[in-house]
Amino acid sequence: MEQKKISNSIKVSTLSVAVTLALLGGYGFIHRDGIGGPAAPTGEYPLEGWHQVMDINLNGVFYGLRYEIPAILASGVRFDMLFGPAYKGITLASAAAVELSRLGRNVPFAFNRKEAKAHGEGGMLVGAVLRGRVVIVDDVITDGASKRESVEMIRQAGAEPSAVLIALDRMERGGPDDNLSARSAVEDFEHAYGFPVISIATLTDLLQYLRAAADPALAAHFARVAGYRERYGV
Repeated sequence: MEQKKISNSIKVSTLSVAVTLALLGGYGFIHRDGIGGPAAPTGEYPLEGWHQVMDINLNGVFYGLRYEIPAILASGVRFDMLFGPAYKGITLASAAAVELSRLGRNVPFAFNRKEAKAHGEGGMLVGAVLRGRVVIVDDVITDGASKRESVEMIRQAGAEPSAVLIALDRMERGGPDDNLSARSAVEDFEHAYGFPVISIATLTDLLQYLRAAADPALAAHFARVAGYRERYGV
């Protein structure tokens, strides 16, 4: 996947990645965690399908973290370590720690298991001991369930969550289709816990980028994303 060099700003650079991933994966960046790709034996697996899966599931993480880290540093939020909710957040938090190290800051990280391990070291947590101020790193907030679980685990360990860092605020209302919240899932989360959710870009930014896109292939998707915002967004 070739990223278009449209701007040096964090927000616009991230939007270019978001749009590219959305178009490659059927709005996978907005709607879901990634793609599985075609089912085929290794010798018959189509190269186009392979590159598509790698672009969305791996390159998306790489590009996202290159801009998430400057965003959290620019926010002014003070933190001592990172936490990645299983499973997506594991890769994101570990990659974020690597990027912070590249920038000269040694920040430990931890993550949780979906189920407690009954042998070996056991327990639900893996990595550095949770302590101090902790930033939770993930891609998006849908219903906030994994982030709420993370907050409880962090507090039970004696540490304190200081922020949630996400790549894209989808500005999506929580709840079932027939009973959507008046606020977005991000707003509900901030209201409940009293600390910020920091995003690099929002769905509004994405819509503005699509509307202004000189490439007709990108501009053609404006109506679909706007329809999604009208139905589910704030």
